[in-house]
Parts: sequence; C-alpha cells; structure tokens
Amino acid sequence: MGWGDATFMCGMGAVLGFKFTCLAFYIGIMAGGLWVIALMLIGKIKLGKGQAIPLVPFLAIGCFITMIYGPEIFAYLDQRLTYTEIFKTSWPF
Repeated sequence: MGWGDATFMCGMGAVLGFKFTCLAFYIGIMAGGLWVIALMLIGKIKLGKGQAIPLVPFLAIGCFITMIYGPEIFAYLDQRLTYTEIFKTSWPF
C-alpha cells in the first residue's frame, strides 16, 4: 500500500464515513486478493517474485460497491449476526 492508496482512502473516508470506509476497504482487499489468486492460477504471476499489483483499482471497486449496496450489506449483517453492535456506535467525529 503506497501513498496513492492512502490518499484515496482518505478521500473515501471523507465521503463515506468511518463504517462504510471500513466496509469498502474490506471489499477492495478481498477483490484484489481474488484477482491475484486468479492470476496465479492461470500463470500470469508467480508466487514470491515481488511483482506489484496496484491496489487503487480494487479500492475503487470496493468504494463503488459500498456506495450502492453498503446499507443493504449492513442491514443483512444486522439480521444475521448478533455482534454488529460495534457498527452502531456514534463516533464523535
């Protein structure tokens, strides 16, 4: 994760707020991980070669999905899980 990724996350946090930014970050990291696994399976990248994959496109995907489906995702988690109380806290900032 470089400065471009951090800058993008700061902007995303200003737009989405804390809990939606956490969700977007999680979705982005998972999308990037699935993409790297797919590239490894088809032989485009090799494990341990130090090849860099940009993270910002996957963070943008996570931001886009969160902006569209974020409230529905949290509503689903609220129904399914009982420990989502941490997402209901009102932050002082």
